[in-house]
Amino acid sequence: TLGKQWGVYYDVSGWNDIWAVFGAKGSSTFNAGTDGGQTGEGRANDALIYRVALGPLKLGVQAQFLDTRDRVVDGLGGSLVFDCGHGLRAGVAYSHAFLDLNQVIVGYDHGNAKALTGGFTFDDGAWLISTIGTWTRNHEFVLTDSATVAYDTLGDELFVGYRFASGFMPYGGFDFAIPRHLDSDFVDPNYGTRDVLGGVRWNFDKQSSSFVYLEGRTGQTRDATGVRADDVVTLGMRLNYSLRRGLGLDP
Repeated sequence: TLGKQWGVYYDVSGWNDIWAVFGAKGSSTFNAGTDGGQTGEGRANDALIYRVALGPLKLGVQAQFLDTRDRVVDGLGGSLVFDCGHGLRAGVAYSHAFLDLNQVIVGYDHGNAKALTGGFTFDDGAWLISTIGTWTRNHEFVLTDSATVAYDTLGDELFVGYRFASGFMPYGGFDFAIPRHLDSDFVDPNYGTRDVLGGVRWNFDKQSSSFVYLEGRTGQTRDATGVRADDVVTLGMRLNYSLRRGLGLDP
């Protein structure tokens, strides 16, 4: 496949991108407040991807060719997912973007952006459990009043949910993205994501997976100035539509 698309990094990090509102910070998929397009983890820009299944083993390789940079190849990535059977899968993914940043960025060592994630997911139709851990280098940036600051992270995410036959699913977990090598002259040393999450959703249309949800967040997440994030509870509805399904082209 060629174009803007989900990168191979998301083959693993996407296991925990299943919250209705929050989450997906610990995986660094959507780094620096973007969709992950420039460095290729989320909706990768200008990406050439090849995926192949070899029995229970699924492999993915990726290269990026961005027209905004001078390099021939701007990024590489790979993923490996093994189906262990009985609803359990294990996987690891790596992304490497060749950066050519010319502006002055505090904490940036002029190296390339790197992200490594790995974990497990289990889905037996009732229980849905996913956990991943992530390491990054030159991968996250935060804008302050006086400077743009680069930093590395260690991340961890957990999602645990149980689906009842009625369509209800209570769920909970956490989302941590802890900065490393952070310049505390410009950013509060307590900056980072430390969220405990929970909620319940009702899937009222199993064919399209449309649902109503109640989801909340608390914890010790703090912004670059050290201000603690508000505790939040959200109520909403997600409606999913599929033209292929509506035309009877999908099973």
